[in-house]
Amino acid sequence: MQKEKETSTNPSVLESVRVLDFSHILAGPYCTRQLSDLGAEVIKIERPPEGETSRAVGLHYWQFCNCGKKSICLDLTQAKSVRIVHELVEKCDVVVESFRPGKMDKLGVGYADLKRVNPKIILCSLTGFGQNNPYSKFPGTAVVAHAMTGLMSLQGNIVDPDGPPVAPAFAIGDMGAALHAVSAICAALYYREKTGIGQYIDISLIDSLFGMNDRVQQEMIEKGDAKAVSATPVFAGKDGYLSIAPASEEMFARLWKVMGKGDISVDSRFSTPEARFAHYFNEWNQIIQEWVQSFNSVQEVVSILEKVDVLSTPILSVSDAIKHPYIVSRGMVREIDDPVQGKIKILNSAFRFSETTSELRGNLPKLGEHNHEILRSLLDYSAEEVAQLHEEGVLSSKKYNN
Repeated sequence: MQKEKETSTNPSVLESVRVLDFSHILAGPYCTRQLSDLGAEVIKIERPPEGETSRAVGLHYWQFCNCGKKSICLDLTQAKSVRIVHELVEKCDVVVESFRPGKMDKLGVGYADLKRVNPKIILCSLTGFGQNNPYSKFPGTAVVAHAMTGLMSLQGNIVDPDGPPVAPAFAIGDMGAALHAVSAICAALYYREKTGIGQYIDISLIDSLFGMNDRVQQEMIEKGDAKAVSATPVFAGKDGYLSIAPASEEMFARLWKVMGKGDISVDSRFSTPEARFAHYFNEWNQIIQEWVQSFNSVQEVVSILEKVDVLSTPILSVSDAIKHPYIVSRGMVREIDDPVQGKIKILNSAFRFSETTSELRGNLPKLGEHNHEILRSLLDYSAEEVAQLHEEGVLSSKKYNN
């Protein structure tokens, strides 16, 4: 991977941007992983003795979110550590943090403190409930976002209208907030480029997921309980499952015809979107299910629908998705040679540009691995000064089994 990076001739979008990362677990680290993939230099501030939470407890989030970053391990309860942070902020463009509201201020590294040091700094906070409201003091994770935005209720209703709520299979609340943060940071960098003015960004997991839930809009329009309709119709084949989801009137007509039903416009049950919706759960889905069952394999059905340009796809397990030719062709899984774990596979960047590169940019850092590099090359500390800071416990560095 390093060799690929060295031989690449294309620049990256954010190659001149430097980010200071105080975040932990998933939303913040995934945000800064995306910034790193886009070319930013990300310096991760970790606390002794164990480092970032996901590293310490062995969560896969550590591998997923932290390749390509640099690690500096600081005891932020010490005044000298705060001074180092301020010195770093002078040379940084963006700071990302995911503490509860007020924590950064108590440490002496809140927005007001950092803005005095660097008026152009952009600080992005990712929290459950956002800043400065009656709920800000409460802990908020993706679980809370899934529960409070209607997502778990909707999923439960789809599985069983009389059953309990169902949690999503992955932390979409964290991921959605992370991507909102990336967008906001890039927008703030663009604004600063035009005006020279930095700013504070307040990203809430709940706000982000609520804003992504199109069923909320449906509810407000209809002023009744949002319909528990799956956005992914699933049909059982003889050797697996597939989804068939016509995305236009023309696709509905082609599907109806390829199933041997003739002209859809003459069937009053399905000739309009409103009519189809009224019959969606019984006749429409049942007709498709019976047709699918007339074939020996899911792939036969998909192949027929591909020829007539009707949206369909086999439903893959995670292990099958990893090996799918499309995923392989797009280079979405990369192998890195980690000095601790050896060769491991990591998800690659999903960004694609015509003129610039976006990619996984390095290995997982050891705890405090870049203490010397950052303080000496970036802040002009002497070797003796760095050694003294280690002696005083301001800096920490140890071999850590990721």
